[in-house]
Amino acid sequence: MAPLGLVRKAGLWYLDAAVDGEPRTHRVGSIERLSIENERAPVPRGFDLRHDRSNRGLTPI
Repeated sequence: MAPLGLVRKAGLWYLDAAVDGEPRTHRVGSIERLSIENERAPVPRGFDLRHDRSNRGLTPI
């Protein structure tokens, strides 16, 4: 999973992340474990967090 950004909707936080090169949304409260790596995650070609989230009613931070 490659993180792309955090978004908020109705008081809940979500992590947008690329999985197999495709953007997916995961509720932050359901993440049980994570690891931090020193390399930057690749961003899918043409992905724009602000545009993608606005179209779904989410607020990017």
